[in-house]
Amino acid sequence: MPSELIFTDLGDAGIDYVREHLAGVNVFCTALLAAVEAAPGKVITLAPRGVSQERLHAFGEADCCTPRRACSNSTRTARSRQWIR
Repeated sequence: MPSELIFTDLGDAGIDYVREHLAGVNVFCTALLAAVEAAPGKVITLAPRGVSQERLHAFGEADCCTPRRACSNSTRTARSRQWIR
């Protein structure tokens, strides 16, 4: 049975992650970073209820679906879980 997904605020660590990955990449990312810096907001993710804060902030790790066969579209899934709001 699938877990219930909930929106979770990633706090300052999420904002720092976004800033780090937009800084100095290209013109588009520089412009996007300027928009992120100029507007108030939060970085959120859609995650199963009960996932630990430690796991939510493990930004550098690959998709953690278990078993692996549950992630037939893991690259797209991993990338589409994070939004800037």
